[in-house]
Amino acid sequence: MILKPVKKIRIREWVNEPTPFGLVEVEEVIDRDLAENELDLEQQVSYKFAEREFQEIMKMLEQETGLRDFYFKQHTTLNQFISKALYILTTLPKLRLQINWQNKELIQGIFAEESVTKKLSHLCRALTEIKYRMLMLARNRDENTTYFRQTMKNESYEEQEQREEPQSFQRIMTDERKEDVKEFRKRLEGKKVPARASTRIEEEIDRYLTMDKYHSESSVLRTYLDYITSLPWGVSTLDSLDIEKAKEILEESHYGMDDVKQRVLEFLAIGKLKGKVHGKILCFVGPPGVGKTSIGESIAKAVNRKFFRISLGGDQDTSTLKGFRRTYVGAIPGKIIQGLRTVQADNPVILIDEVDKIGIRSHHGDPGSVLLEVLDPEQNSAFTDDYIDVPVDLSKVFFLCTCNTEYTISKPLLDRMEIIQVSGYTHAEKDHIYEKYLLPKAIEKAGLKGKEQEFEITKEAKKRLIEDYCREPGVRGVQKAVGRITEKLAFKIVNNEKDLKVTEENIEDYIGHPPFHKARIYKETPPV
Repeated sequence: MILKPVKKIRIREWVNEPTPFGLVEVEEVIDRDLAENELDLEQQVSYKFAEREFQEIMKMLEQETGLRDFYFKQHTTLNQFISKALYILTTLPKLRLQINWQNKELIQGIFAEESVTKKLSHLCRALTEIKYRMLMLARNRDENTTYFRQTMKNESYEEQEQREEPQSFQRIMTDERKEDVKEFRKRLEGKKVPARASTRIEEEIDRYLTMDKYHSESSVLRTYLDYITSLPWGVSTLDSLDIEKAKEILEESHYGMDDVKQRVLEFLAIGKLKGKVHGKILCFVGPPGVGKTSIGESIAKAVNRKFFRISLGGDQDTSTLKGFRRTYVGAIPGKIIQGLRTVQADNPVILIDEVDKIGIRSHHGDPGSVLLEVLDPEQNSAFTDDYIDVPVDLSKVFFLCTCNTEYTISKPLLDRMEIIQVSGYTHAEKDHIYEKYLLPKAIEKAGLKGKEQEFEITKEAKKRLIEDYCREPGVRGVQKAVGRITEKLAFKIVNNEKDLKVTEENIEDYIGHPPFHKARIYKETPPV
């Protein structure tokens, strides 16, 4: 006699005494047939784990029995998969594989449980136990079995011992993946992820859930998901369109540089009229020490944006900006993507320093050619990093570039930037910068704040310092000289010296002999 089940029922109560032929009142139990995308996160993780365990058991069954009759149609719902798994669990005792496993209570629990989460948990436990016992059978019979050699390869003694407890092994495998995926999805909450990037993330998460923990690509895939989910997709800082406040910030941090300040204020004015602010690409050209780099931080503060700096001096590798492909060991994204991840905003101020000193073209590529895409408003809305491999919008980024001369920059790259000449400072401007910025900073750095009454630097000394020691266009030399003076003053104050005064006559005791003695090199102009 062959019995074929028709419906799933539950006994509600016994009509008469429980006997082998007693009467019972029953009710039909209808399991909801769910597709994978209808499961919650915890159920999806358990479902993926159970699928992977089932596939490995099927591979081992084919190798152990030599039978290839275990063919099933591709399942599309949860109930179809559970039916396949229960068939294998109930068929195993008939195959005479010397597997001592007949947990009828667990199988009945899978069949009778109504909670999808608990049903999947019971199923994962049963499949893990079966897989464990089949692995042990293969090891005990022949340690050179092909499947055993592939499974146990490169595993340490501690990892093999961990398999001695199937429930612990299953818990470790599922809990780690579950927590990782929860963290990845949590990062994406509230972000406006583009459709293409969202599809790629979901595909990689599915691969991560089904991939064996000890697979060589597992850690690579986890690192990739860590990077791509932590990018600021659609997350922007609110721009400050208060022109007066921005002007005050720029004046407070830098003296002069009127052209630079005017362009920033015009940029904000346009944003105020349009109601939104787009990216901008400016290039500051000028001698060293005039404040090209430091003005970038002030601009970021004035427009209320995050700031990130990239230095390309001497760089010869395109991977610096474009990243490495994931096929390479230790691959990471380029500095553009790293900058967005660091500041957690898609509209920062990014300063690309020393663009005139990019290394010459080599077999690693040409970083200058990468900048053609980054600094082109028509292309950078879909910038593709070789590591992330999905388009990233850079159109909101405020790009600033610095260089000492524009003559070493390629013409196509120059064409993409708005050039602003930053000239050197005059004597009067250096004097103002010395009083307002450099001297207070040097006093604080030397620990002399609050002790200004114990020393004095005369105006004559200041004038000689600027004329005879610091004739370069910038103020970096002035900053170094003032720093040396305040450091010597700090040393003398610690040694209890009194009435310290830096004058035109004794300034050489603090910073040495001047490199320039007179404004004229020759008393008389030499003949041509």
